[in-house]
Amino acid sequence: MAVKFSNNASALLDGAITNSATSITLDDVSEFPVLAGGDYTYVTLANVAATKIEIIKVTAINTGTKVLTVVRAQDNTSAAAFDDGDICELRITAALLTAHVEALVSGENTLAEDDDVNLTSPGDGALLIYDTGTATWRDAA
Repeated sequence: MAVKFSNNASALLDGAITNSATSITLDDVSEFPVLAGGDYTYVTLANVAATKIEIIKVTAINTGTKVLTVVRAQDNTSAAAFDDGDICELRITAALLTAHVEALVSGENTLAEDDDVNLTSPGDGALLIYDTGTATWRDAA
């Protein structure tokens, strides 16, 4: 089980959804990450005018039917109804970053040996330092 990312994933809703829908059909899912059992990602739904935004947790993507299986109203957003043609994008969100950092610390996600990570933790000023296979929190000072 791991949080997954992809660059610039964006698609349009292929049909309207209610605020309680847990299956969402898109016009294209090719840019979204491949999710295996237990993997997930967070995506943002927005109407065309960007006056309504909801972050959802995607737990499965059926590439054949282009259907996302989702958990609604994530990261302090409320579930809302959206229209056909509204936007679904993988954006950087607090939920996505928090899940990734937690997975790194727990060992669920790993980085390549040459990767450097320097993320400020929310609220306490500590830094997460990844060095030669080990992620550790250090005081920013």
